[in-house]
Amino acid sequence: KTELQKSGISPQKLLFTSKRESSGIFIEVLPKNKYNLFGLSNISQDAFHVHASNSSLYIAAASVNGLRNGVYWYLQQLGFRYYYPNPVWYYVPILQSPFINIQKTVEPSFTSRRIWYAYGTGSKQADKDYQKWFEANLLGGEVINAGHAYEAIVNRNKAAFEQHPEY
Repeated sequence: KTELQKSGISPQKLLFTSKRESSGIFIEVLPKNKYNLFGLSNISQDAFHVHASNSSLYIAAASVNGLRNGVYWYLQQLGFRYYYPNPVWYYVPILQSPFINIQKTVEPSFTSRRIWYAYGTGSKQADKDYQKWFEANLLGGEVINAGHAYEAIVNRNKAAFEQHPEY
């Protein structure tokens, strides 16, 4: 609601519910037996399905993370942008309506989608701003420990690196 209020849409004009009706905004974490209705059966838990018309929006996903991704993805389609982790860098468009015609199932292209501060922010507010920016840009997915590894690779393959210093 907050993002839509900033864009000039009155929440009193909208129906937010988990029960799908003819008009309004509906979000649903699907039970497993409904995954295949939207092509979500064999894909990431971060995937989601969006079906919107001139008077309704339905977002469904297999998980809460997928549902959040669907909400932020739809906001991106409306023109919202989150350039850096601080509200000064957010762009909130002025909208006449929160509805556009679109129907799509979306799965992230990468399993792990992360950008982080190397040593933290040192600020609770900056951490909060970062978390919103992280979610708004559909980051997340599986955590893969893939930090700096070059030195370990060299140490494990000393002979090869001695023969090929150009590596």
